[in-house]
Amino acid sequence: MGLGVDLQCHVAVCGVDNNPTRLLASRTFRRLGVPVVFTAVSADAHHGYVFVQDVGGPCFGCVFPDAIDSDTYPCPGTPAIADILQLVGSVAVYAIDSCLMPRPRNWSYREVFLSDGFWDRSLRLEPKDGCLVCEMMSGPNGPNPQVVSPRTSDDSGV
Repeated sequence: MGLGVDLQCHVAVCGVDNNPTRLLASRTFRRLGVPVVFTAVSADAHHGYVFVQDVGGPCFGCVFPDAIDSDTYPCPGTPAIADILQLVGSVAVYAIDSCLMPRPRNWSYREVFLSDGFWDRSLRLEPKDGCLVCEMMSGPNGPNPQVVSPRTSDDSGV
């Protein structure tokens, strides 16, 4: 992102294994007014999540405040198991599509589990007051550009 590459797009996808890069993507694409779909799986391949940072919604720091001070790169260097990757990938594809098309999505965070009978949960999250990442992106007139996103929203949870 620091190489001057044109990052204009309709939706960004961040599937990296470390918080510094996730936070960089969160800040960069928030400034550009582009939604970001974050994906991750656990090291034991038992669960994973998809988080959609909508243009006016919570940022990565709002949802994962402990990540703000983290400089860890937690990937253990072992490949994740295909079944959890396929499940998280399917949820991510739906999330991407919902950012581009008027498809219903009443969640911004969805977690999936393979290790027990409780297989998923979804939440509609709001920006967190006092989020350090959001504050870093705020100027004298509030948050930096909330430009028009390809996805339209109408407060119906869609």
